[in-house]
Amino acid sequence: MSEICRSSLSLGSGEVAMLQAGAPAAESLALHPRTLNELLQACHCNSSTIFGDEGIRVSGLVDVAANTQHGDLLLLEFASFEAAHDNSLPEVIQEAVTQGVSAIGVMVEPAEYTDKVFSSLRALFEVSNFSDFGLQAVVALSDSSSSLTSLASRLAKQFYSPAKRVTKLIGIVGGEEYDVRTAAWFLFKLLEASKGAARTGLISDRRSMAAFSSKDICHSLTPCIAQELIGRMEGTGVEMCVVEVVPGTKAFDAVEFDFVVDLGETADELNGGTQRQTCLGAAGAVVCPEGSVAEMPQDPVATYSLEDVSVEAEQDPELSALTKSEIINRLSDLGLEALPKGAAKADLLAMLQECLPPLEERPDNGDLQPLLPGSANCLRGRILPINHMKHVELQLQGMDLECNAKVTLLKETSCAAVAALCAAGQFLRQEDPEANMQQLAAALETVKPPPGTFEVFTNESLPDSTIILHEAASPRHVMQALQVLKSSMSQAASPRVTAVFGCDGEVSRGDRAKYGWALASCDKLMLTSASPRGEPPMQILEDVLDAVRQQREWLKLDKALNVFVVADRTDAIKQAALWNTSQAKNGEPLTEVTIVFGSSFADIRDAADHNGEVRTWLCNDHKIIRDSLELAAGLHASSLERKRVPWPVSPLRKSKLPGRSLHWSYAVEVTPDGQVKEQL
Repeated sequence: MSEICRSSLSLGSGEVAMLQAGAPAAESLALHPRTLNELLQACHCNSSTIFGDEGIRVSGLVDVAANTQHGDLLLLEFASFEAAHDNSLPEVIQEAVTQGVSAIGVMVEPAEYTDKVFSSLRALFEVSNFSDFGLQAVVALSDSSSSLTSLASRLAKQFYSPAKRVTKLIGIVGGEEYDVRTAAWFLFKLLEASKGAARTGLISDRRSMAAFSSKDICHSLTPCIAQELIGRMEGTGVEMCVVEVVPGTKAFDAVEFDFVVDLGETADELNGGTQRQTCLGAAGAVVCPEGSVAEMPQDPVATYSLEDVSVEAEQDPELSALTKSEIINRLSDLGLEALPKGAAKADLLAMLQECLPPLEERPDNGDLQPLLPGSANCLRGRILPINHMKHVELQLQGMDLECNAKVTLLKETSCAAVAALCAAGQFLRQEDPEANMQQLAAALETVKPPPGTFEVFTNESLPDSTIILHEAASPRHVMQALQVLKSSMSQAASPRVTAVFGCDGEVSRGDRAKYGWALASCDKLMLTSASPRGEPPMQILEDVLDAVRQQREWLKLDKALNVFVVADRTDAIKQAALWNTSQAKNGEPLTEVTIVFGSSFADIRDAADHNGEVRTWLCNDHKIIRDSLELAAGLHASSLERKRVPWPVSPLRKSKLPGRSLHWSYAVEVTPDGQVKEQL
């Protein structure tokens, strides 16, 4: 589904009143179709017609060829044409022409704006007749202004932006990508809870929200996409819109934010630092960390801070110095004779630490030093010690607030929630100085993690079992996610992470190898499929597995890595859920957690059927994980040996147990009296 409407059943009284009064209907994203020549002149850019007429009218402006339709002007860098040879068009251009694009603008650097370039472009486009497809003009464009913003950004802003912008834009900058997504989502949900869905919006490269509708983007934001989404916010009557400015993006260099929330320095300052400073310099108001006030180009309107007093698991230095044989002898002295065969030294050391008394008792929350008091414009927070990962407990003080809040987040991402709460309170105070911070803090506890960013799944019957769903777009994100999980489990003496990972098919084998290198640092690995398309799933798994082995050999990792290969994605996730359940122990710090690298929005996967034909299959990671936890809870309460997979199916038993495949958990049973039951 590309668009999903928010349910009208969840509307607040303010939203109902607004609809009854006649809420503004969604308008076309472009204000009015305009001629190509008028658009180019308004942006002061040099143009040279390759063929056609610059007087044609365009109804859309795009910079992604796959998004083109009839009436659009497609903007492309000149580098896109360098692959053309033998008088043939590159595939990206051919795709746009086939879809009926009306005009193409080739953006050329001023130094390359020469007759030689024009001649090559004319030779490229004059070899074929495009009149049957609707292509009416091709122009070469060059920036003649001294503006620091890109030509594509200025063209998109000129085309989509109204004469007077009403929507207030709130940009989230700095930090890591998962920090930006977490802070943006929490701020959006807090504003929505306070002002209603009709007045709030969210711009994200995954799924954007505009009033009561949402649209899946599933593409890195570009200047044209960003300005088009801002135009959508204006057309739907959104009053306040939160914008994810992830590190490295260049889509917002022409956007002036009314309000900017800074999350601090980013690890990739080379790509993300410039965009952060640009947004901060042009912002109407800034909220920043308390320790970064001196770095801000203007005085912030509010600040925030978060300290972590959760106790790190301490290790006896004498134990760390023991050899493997000495650890085995110590375990034997404690009465543990039946040790796992082939167990690594780190696993044996963890067993020894569990048997020995702790170095010191964990402090109670009442033994902590008092939190430094905040102020009217400063919100201070503290992470309190807990033994699980279902949520974090925050102690908050400042901005007329003094309370504790339980937030469904990992410890490493909780600072983004504090930043969102601080920004929401300060932003709402601009309209109403008496904005209730207690209500915002209560709403903070109801917000779930952002879709696809360290989503936490638990089951009431399994209080110590946790599964994390995270969407990783690159090998760097995979490695980063594993580090975040281990850091969030710092209370455990030997935190272990089980990763469930599947790589798409029909992609570069070198890219698969990079994912394998990133997965080499996990403690247990379940390799499965994602969207194999027409490629054999086992070939994909072998490529990743080979990369994992090579990376571990290169790093000289002594600890054994348990790798399991289950090609069926549903079976893999459910088996990992059972592992996670068997490791949970009441009252002790969580030592093992499972992370599933998947998608929060995708409902389908592409895979070949028994005839080798690529088909689209329903597969939703959200549902599979929830089913897995429910299945694990049922089996946990039974006497069934959970490590035995597949389970036998006996016709004499009344209760069914899963056989070789667990897909039957989606089956629906209709009883004779008409009741519908979903089997597990």
